[in-house]
Amino acid sequence: MVEFFEGECQEENYRECTYWQYGIVQYNKENVDASRDWKDVTKKYLKEHPEEFKENVVLPIDLELPDYLNELGKLKSRRHRTSKKRDCGGTNPR
Repeated sequence: MVEFFEGECQEENYRECTYWQYGIVQYNKENVDASRDWKDVTKKYLKEHPEEFKENVVLPIDLELPDYLNELGKLKSRRHRTSKKRDCGGTNPR
């Protein structure tokens, strides 16, 4: 899935974007303004023009793709540690 999102978009007018960026553009078009291109709205642009989008949640085109695999590993590790702590007491909470 990560490879897909990092891949070069094949949609007309978005070939310079990844599928992740294309998804961001489509989100912004659907939720904010369908007439805008959105490829120019970066984190920097949002900081410099906060009044332009104060009523809406806008995703910047340069938003990083989350590292879901790394986060999943952290979550599994945390669950494993937590379950060990619960088992150590030897008492049943019921």
